[in-house]
Amino acid sequence: MREIKFRGYRKDIGWKIGYLTCIENRELSGWKQKPAIRPFNELFITYGVDFESVGQYTGLKDKQGKEIYEGDILQEELYGGLKSKPVEVCWGEAGFHIKLASPLRSIPLDEFRANQNEVAGNIYEQPELLEVK
Repeated sequence: MREIKFRGYRKDIGWKIGYLTCIENRELSGWKQKPAIRPFNELFITYGVDFESVGQYTGLKDKQGKEIYEGDILQEELYGGLKSKPVEVCWGEAGFHIKLASPLRSIPLDEFRANQNEVAGNIYEQPELLEVK
């Protein structure tokens, strides 16, 4: 069975991994809920995180043993030190998939050989990795 966990980022605390929850925040327009991460080993502490950074663990690891999350950018090392085109891990109607250059095309993550790729970064901190050169 796949382990269910999430990660989220906030500049002053970095990445946190744990349960996804929400916190209520008082703003001028009233109460507003924001995403938060409650780490597994910290029962009474919850960290508010940036909404765009939240990603779920796919249950897979890259070739270095690093966990792959939604929003990660994967890249495969080819022959002679060359690297493949970076691709983004996304969530869709049928589960986790790899977004291809064509906006309407994707490959299911479990068919992509994720364990032969490396996590090169993520769309939240390094979106430039996906830019076409």
